[in-house]
Amino acid sequence: MAAHMGQFVRKLPNILPLFSRHAVTKVRGPGFCINHQCIKLVHSNPAEAVRQYQLMAAVCLERYPVVSNQLDEVEREYQDLIDQEELEESYLSEHEIKVAHEIDLLERKKKGLMDEEGAEVADMSTLEAEDKAKAELESFEAANTITEADKKNDVRSLDRQLHDRLVLLTKCKLGKDKVWMMPQGNWKEGESLQETAERVLRAHSNSDNLEFKVMNRIPCGFFKYKFPKAVQEESGKVGAKVFFMKARHIEGDFQLNKDMADDYVWVTRNELDKYVVPSYGHEVKKFVANLLIELPIQDIEEELPRDTPSAMGSSN
Repeated sequence: MAAHMGQFVRKLPNILPLFSRHAVTKVRGPGFCINHQCIKLVHSNPAEAVRQYQLMAAVCLERYPVVSNQLDEVEREYQDLIDQEELEESYLSEHEIKVAHEIDLLERKKKGLMDEEGAEVADMSTLEAEDKAKAELESFEAANTITEADKKNDVRSLDRQLHDRLVLLTKCKLGKDKVWMMPQGNWKEGESLQETAERVLRAHSNSDNLEFKVMNRIPCGFFKYKFPKAVQEESGKVGAKVFFMKARHIEGDFQLNKDMADDYVWVTRNELDKYVVPSYGHEVKKFVANLLIELPIQDIEEELPRDTPSAMGSSN
């Protein structure tokens, strides 16, 4: 066992270039660290130590929420409480001071305590401007956040589910099957995972106006699966080890390159289960959040190959 483990550890220099030079450090023993997060090498079957997996990068391209969610009853009550507390403890603004002054002038005018010049000042009321602004606000009607894409359930449109995150999935061929997954491609020697992710996403899109940004140099998730037998024989690889890279959609439309995939959809986190296999969805949901804030990067555990069901049946 020690001999096989030693062979694998000596191959680590082939893996380390995937990550930023400044982010990766070697550690004593079988493993390495990415930004102080250690990837452990777990040995399960010495006979499989020499069997190779294809290293790949997958892009988690997200369109961030466009509008905020409506507050529920508890959230509204809490917001009202915070607003009331802020109102009671805050100082008067310049506008509020002017309003208070003009109210005092009007009272003095009614009581006949003002000369003609003072009465003219009182007639130029900030209160009138405030009443006009209130009337304008009351007549304002917010746009409907339910779009035509929502009504038609157009899952290829970015104009749906404006209050939620959307994630890009593509339908790709895997052996004889076609499965939904995030755009992914093979890592090439000399590339970082960030560079691979950018290349893969460009290759999947025929759009000239698509703008996006890969957010990190290190992966946000990991998934491993075995190829079908036919693919194993053709590629000489037992399966794929996929490192997920987060990317943010900035602007522009995604137009699918039919040479790379058959179809695509933009889905929310809650819709993932309709498309991806359970084991894949389980891993993806760890880093696809419903919230606008980013989740902390989880430890990514690198394992030696194990006997698992083929065609993306397991991530262990």
